[in-house]
Amino acid sequence: MRLRKVWITALASAGIGAAALLAPSSAYAVNTSEIVFNNPSFTEQPVACVFGTTGSVQHPTEIIRVINNCSVRMWLHQNADGSGAARCISPRSSRAINGTYRQWQVTSNAAGCS
Repeated sequence: MRLRKVWITALASAGIGAAALLAPSSAYAVNTSEIVFNNPSFTEQPVACVFGTTGSVQHPTEIIRVINNCSVRMWLHQNADGSGAARCISPRSSRAINGTYRQWQVTSNAAGCS
């Protein structure tokens, strides 16, 4: 599974479309999203697809991509208390991240981000 994640991250960095990258190959991929960090080298933080949950981002300044395998929106918040700037990641999509985010959140909203 680790090689698959590194390969996906490398393809995503090369600009390969998210739809091609998100074809689930296991239950883990379907029920877990990932926050991908540049440093330490391509480390992933799994985020379970559980509505209404929040948690801390392990490496807030090193996020390069979020792969949202959930059927609902995922949010990144600038501050640990959920305040400040926020970034929405649409269901079943991948998004490059520029910025520092300290909290993740899984919502129950199944609509794409606008």
